Formats: sequence, structure tokens, C-alpha cells
Amino acid sequence: MARANFSRRMHDVRSRDSWDKIVLLIAFILGVVGGIALKLLGVHPFLTAAFAAIVLCLYALIAYISTSLRLEPEVIGDNSYYLGFLFTLTSLSVTLYFVIQGAEVDRAKLIPEVISGFGVALVSTIVGVFIRVLMMQFRLDIVSRERETRVEIDEAARHLRIEMAQALQQMKLFT
Repeated sequence: MARANFSRRMHDVRSRDSWDKIVLLIAFILGVVGGIALKLLGVHPFLTAAFAAIVLCLYALIAYISTSLRLEPEVIGDNSYYLGFLFTLTSLSVTLYFVIQGAEVDRAKLIPEVISGFGVALVSTIVGVFIRVLMMQFRLDIVSRERETRVEIDEAARHLRIEMAQALQQMKLFT
């Protein structure tokens, strides 16, 4: 009894039930730290944008393929969208920080960097939205599935009635 309670965490959630949250947190930390590091290193903005897009795609792929996470496509899409938005906010914050930290004379020269920083930031949001839309295509449409099932049940019931009537007719002819 004590062992069963020991394996549980707060709110009756076992540690193995929270792998999806851990993977999401790892993707967030990797994306934010990697994005900031690439900006500090002065890497070309396209590479920084590509890094954020790769992290988002890897998260979606791992969450979709992994059987231990067991996430619905809708949840993966939402998480990807929010991750992309968080990467966008982080990139914008770092870009604005560089502008504020720059000398007042150099701020006019920083305008192209600000524009490229905003472009990099928007790429992660666009990729997150794309993954969300893509994952929405994989979810089951319950209403249409129910309609199809009802039609199949009606068809089977009709066939059953016809066969029962034929069997009854044959029994009458036999007797």
C-alpha cells in the first residue's frame, strides 16, 4: 500500500503520465536557449529561424510517433503553436534588448538587425501555426464518424430484416 502511494505524485498523477510535459519543457528550453545563443553568437538570421523551426518540427514528430506519450494530434498542434509563439516572444525580447543596450548613436544602424530579428521571430510562429493546422487534419471527426456508423447500422438492420423475412418465408413453405 505504501509503495503504491510512493509512486504517485501530486494530484494523483504518476511520473510516467507526465512524459509529455517533460518533452514539451525540453523542447521549450532547447528552443529558447538555442535561439538566444545563436543570436549572441551573431549567426545569420536564417539559421536562427531554421533552428526554431527544426525544434518545433522535432517536437511534433517525437510527440506524434512516440507511443509512450500518447498525445492526440490536436494537443500536439496546440503545443506546437504555443511553442512557436513563445519562441517568437523570446526572439523579439532579445532583439529589443540588443537595441536598448546599443549606443544611442548606433541605434539607427541597428534597424536592419531589428527587422531581421522580427522576421526570425515570425518564422517560429508561422511554423507553429502550420504544424497546428497539419495536426488538425489527423484528428478524428467524431460527428462524421458517428454518421457513418449509424448508416452502417441501418444498412445491417435492413439486411437482417430481409434475411429474417426470407427465413420466415422458407419456414412457412417447409411446413
